[in-house]
Amino acid sequence: MRYILNSAVLTAPGLYEYTLIDIETAKGWLAAGPFESTIRYSETASALSRLTGVDIPVRSVTCRMVAGDEALVFRLVLPPSTGRIPTEIKGNLAEEFILQHCEVGLLKLLSKPPRKKARGHLRGEEHGRARLTKDKIREAHRLHFDEGATMESLEHKYGVTRYALYKAWKGTSWKE
Repeated sequence: MRYILNSAVLTAPGLYEYTLIDIETAKGWLAAGPFESTIRYSETASALSRLTGVDIPVRSVTCRMVAGDEALVFRLVLPPSTGRIPTEIKGNLAEEFILQHCEVGLLKLLSKPPRKKARGHLRGEEHGRARLTKDKIREAHRLHFDEGATMESLEHKYGVTRYALYKAWKGTSWKE
């Protein structure tokens, strides 16, 4: 998915790459295909539309990027002495002010970290004591549902309980 963001936020854990780009590169990115705007202030959307010549819709939504997603980032850059913009002023900044204090970048989510349970335990094949692999889970599923193997025979073959196999098939205890 491709997004437009008004800050370089990390929407999910993972390894990101952020690169500053020029307006011509931003125009090319916008022309390359569909995108979802998450710009919530009309002044910001108007300023970005004016810079790029592309109509940027106002949408107050959040996004959760997944590996492979990228976002065009249009954000305010103010001198450190300025401090934060008070909440009551956001959405009321002049378009000219925004254009004078902005930068454009490209944010890419390259990969997500290994999936862990809430307590920090690794899941699936990444767990050091895992008895099942994705190939064994697929094989057990095929044997049971396509060839009629009994759960008891699968328990003995793979050294796990039928409950463990069911949970692995459903994805509740084991993740790829």
